[in-house]
Amino acid sequence: MTPYASMVEWTAVHRLWQGQSVVIEPHQAFAHAAGAGLRIPLGLAVTLMPLRHPFEAAVQAASLARTTGQPLVAGYGPGPKPVPADAARQALREPGSAPCGSTSPRCAGC
Repeated sequence: MTPYASMVEWTAVHRLWQGQSVVIEPHQAFAHAAGAGLRIPLGLAVTLMPLRHPFEAAVQAASLARTTGQPLVAGYGPGPKPVPADAARQALREPGSAPCGSTSPRCAGC
């Protein structure tokens, strides 16, 4: 993350964007970059709402903006396809049962 954040800081790129990932949580990755001293404008597009409570999403977005001292553009959405409620419940009960193979307790069944 740090090399990309540095690119924004030292080039004409205006904002660092990251979408939802099963590898690294974008809010935490951006907080890490801010902790490394990189205070740059950030963008989240798209963070999946089925994976978080709206209050948590708002607090995380506000925290990132305060941490960096820069504006944050946060895009939240449902994801590429609807997640059936029974698939989400199954993924939460049985780690690794999500279609993507995720073992994360926060995975909503992809």
